[in-house]
Amino acid sequence: MLRFAHKDFAASTLKHVMASRSSSTLLSFSHLNQFSTSSTLNYTEKNQKAQQPKSFLSKLFFGGKNSKDEKFKKLIYSRNVCLHELIVHKVKPGYLDEYVKQIPEIYSIYEKKYGAIVKPTGCFTTLIGSLDSVVHILEYPDYPSIEKLIEAKQTDPDLTTKLNTLLKLTYFTENQLMQEMSFCPTSPPTVTNGVYEFRSYTLKPGSYIQWLEKWQAGLQFRSNLPRLKGAWYSKNGTLNQVHHIWAYESMAERRKFRRADWDSKGWSDSVRFTMPLIDVMHSCILKPLPFSPLR
Repeated sequence: MLRFAHKDFAASTLKHVMASRSSSTLLSFSHLNQFSTSSTLNYTEKNQKAQQPKSFLSKLFFGGKNSKDEKFKKLIYSRNVCLHELIVHKVKPGYLDEYVKQIPEIYSIYEKKYGAIVKPTGCFTTLIGSLDSVVHILEYPDYPSIEKLIEAKQTDPDLTTKLNTLLKLTYFTENQLMQEMSFCPTSPPTVTNGVYEFRSYTLKPGSYIQWLEKWQAGLQFRSNLPRLKGAWYSKNGTLNQVHHIWAYESMAERRKFRRADWDSKGWSDSVRFTMPLIDVMHSCILKPLPFSPLR
């Protein structure tokens, strides 16, 4: 500046997610981060013990019997997921409007010339947090694509000119490469006409696997789970960080959902287990720009 019952539950949940996401406005891909809050979640302890999770998907939902098992660690990292670049620009006071006007031209170059290697995920300004900041999230299929775009920024005259004009309006810039959490693909373009909360946690070194298991297990108790639009962990840049982004209709709706979640013992237990693993927590409220794929 991250599930849940037995194998049948995991399969039915995934099926529900794929169906509900595909029917949403402007969604063109299935998205794994929406879950039903129906009575299916009210499984019993007896059912949990009766059917131990065996599938890869169930292991992602539950974690393995031994959380420190090397096989489970490999499962978490093995999925061929997309890489994302998080870019934060702090804009000089009084220049934010001019900065915002420049972005569509740069995104247009990305789409026309480099659409096969980069795709904007979201572009936001800050409402609460570090003000006069702009947050970009870009998606890449792999590391060679990142390297190609880095080269293009230095050699493509059109792109170089536009980027230089943009950067002259900033006084600080920082980026980070992130990888999607394997169970939560980033949302395709969608329109909520609300606000987004971007949460970042700096974890204690070596605690990511443990944190992920506890956070992932607690997600089933979140009443606002359909509003989770992406979850990542840092790969390059600042390390030992995790990020997740949530969409809400308003700040009032955010407050309503978070208050309801705290009434759930399952979620409060998850927070109790994960808090000792976190060194720093940060939250900012973002406003999507009109051309942002997530908005």
